[in-house]
Amino acid sequence: MTGKTVPVWIANFVLMDYGSGAVMAVPAHDDRDYDFAKKYNLEINAVIKPKDADVDVSEKAFSDVGVLFNSGEFDGMNSKKSQYNIIKMFEEKRDRSKDYQL
Repeated sequence: MTGKTVPVWIANFVLMDYGSGAVMAVPAHDDRDYDFAKKYNLEINAVIKPKDADVDVSEKAFSDVGVLFNSGEFDGMNSKKSQYNIIKMFEEKRDRSKDYQL
């Protein structure tokens, strides 16, 4: 979404009964992803914080519902309620892209 290049890691820590995919890539907001990122010294970028406070992800992930920041046009939105808008943006970008392939 941002155009920023991100590394791709393959690991065997995904739970078979967790959702339908293996990619989460949210180390600041998921405990397992956080542990993986810490172990391999990966960048951890927080994008959700408590409504009226800052967030510190230097010691643990913040996995509660909060408000988005560092999220461009979604800054200030409720992290749970914003999911629909973010998915819609992905779909619109996909539909406009001539290079999109599954």
